[in-house]
Amino acid sequence: SVTFSTLGTATYNVTAADTTTGTLDAGTADVTINVVGDTTITTLTAANTDVTVTGTGDVTVTNPTAADSVGASGLTGALDLDSSLITDVTVSGGTGDNVVDFAGVTLVNSTVTYIGQSGDDTVSSATALGTVVATFAGGTNSMTANSITDGTLSVTGGAGAETVSAAALEDGTLAASLGGGDDTVTLSGAVDEATIAINFGDGVGTLVLGANESLTAAG
Repeated sequence: SVTFSTLGTATYNVTAADTTTGTLDAGTADVTINVVGDTTITTLTAANTDVTVTGTGDVTVTNPTAADSVGASGLTGALDLDSSLITDVTVSGGTGDNVVDFAGVTLVNSTVTYIGQSGDDTVSSATALGTVVATFAGGTNSMTANSITDGTLSVTGGAGAETVSAAALEDGTLAASLGGGDDTVTLSGAVDEATIAINFGDGVGTLVLGANESLTAAG
C-alpha cells in the first residue's frame, strides 16, 4: 500500500512490470502514476483530485473513489477502470483497447465523461437523473447505458464503428453524433416520451428497436 497525505502533487513510479498495488491513497494530492509494464491497483482513493496515468503497459484500477479525473491520454497501453464508486469524473483512455465501467453507480444530477483514443473501447454506465458523455476518436467502440429514465446519454463517434445501446430511455435524452463507420444504435425497454437525436454520419447506420417498442411519442 502507498499513501500520500497532505501533499499538493505526488508521483508514484511503478518500476517493474506485472506489479500489483493493494491500495494507493492519493489523499489531497494530484497524483501521477508512471508505469513501465502491466500494472494493477486494487483500490485507488483520491479526495476530489486528479489522477494521471503515464508510461507503457496496461493499467487496471478497481474501486477508485472520489477522483475528479483519471487521465490516461499519455499511456501507451490500455486503461481498465471500474469507476463505479465515482459519481462525477472525467476519464480519458490510453492508446490501447480501454474498458471503463461506470455501471455500479446511479448518477443523480451528476456527470461522467469518457474520452477515447484510437483503440477499441468499451464503456458502460447506469444513470437515472445524470449525464453520461462518451467521445470516441477511432477504433470499434461500444457504449452501453442502462436505465437512463430522466438522464442524458451523449455519444460522439470517430472514424470507426460505434455500437450504442440504451435501455429504459423513458423520459431521458439520447444524443448521438456518430462518425465514419457502420454504426448501430439499439433502444430496448421503455422509450415513452424520450428525446432522441441521432446523426449516423458516413457509413451505414442501423437503428434497432426492442420488441413492442415504438417511437410514436418520442421527440
